[in-house]
Amino acid sequence: VAQPVTQCSGLAVSGITTNGATLNWTQGSGSRELVTVKYATTNTNTPTDGTDYVSSSSYGTGDAVGVSPYSYAVYDGTSSTVTVSNMASSSNFTANAFTYDGTSGQNNYLTTSYPTVGFTTLASEPTNPVSNVEAKDAEDDAFTLSWGNATTGAGVYHLVLMNSNSAYDVPVDATIYTANANYGSGQLIGSSYVVYAGSGNGVRVTNLAMETNYTIRVYEYNGGTGTFNATTNYLTSTS
Repeated sequence: VAQPVTQCSGLAVSGITTNGATLNWTQGSGSRELVTVKYATTNTNTPTDGTDYVSSSSYGTGDAVGVSPYSYAVYDGTSSTVTVSNMASSSNFTANAFTYDGTSGQNNYLTTSYPTVGFTTLASEPTNPVSNVEAKDAEDDAFTLSWGNATTGAGVYHLVLMNSNSAYDVPVDATIYTANANYGSGQLIGSSYVVYAGSGNGVRVTNLAMETNYTIRVYEYNGGTGTFNATTNYLTSTS
């Protein structure tokens, strides 16, 4: 069986979760594609001609590819997408894709110029929100916000949003937001400003308007800046 001429391309990752991600690619000139994933920041393992790899989208249960530390076959077929599961949270993985012709031991893989993409799975999501959110020590244009940590299932960090129109805005996973305690200067999420992002239990918010009602929401989260992408995972229910 002759080797294909044109390699698959455009390998990309989307929908990253705590234990998986979706991989998409443009097919090459071969009749099939093999996609492999390695628990590492690089992946130089390539398939061996004449080997018919058994794949599984559950990471680590498909056939091993290359040399130790191995890659694992997560897809083998004629499609251009696969959703991979069974991965560890807050971990780095690198995927490769190869076009090939031939089956049943006649496999001939194109192993040059193969596309590769790295990604970091999200951190675990907190399971319980903060408690006792309180605004105190109010002045004309400022007050102090405080809150208590959940006794179990708390996040390492807290994201505080404020708005003056009662909107229920929520943060998006795998996004890092810029906070500023000067109301109106932090990053916007919908119509809410981020006034705090950190591991503490309070913030003094300034630049408030007099005789104005504010809606305050405190979100628990874990994660931060990952190797390939942000790993933040927000609990989008609040106290």
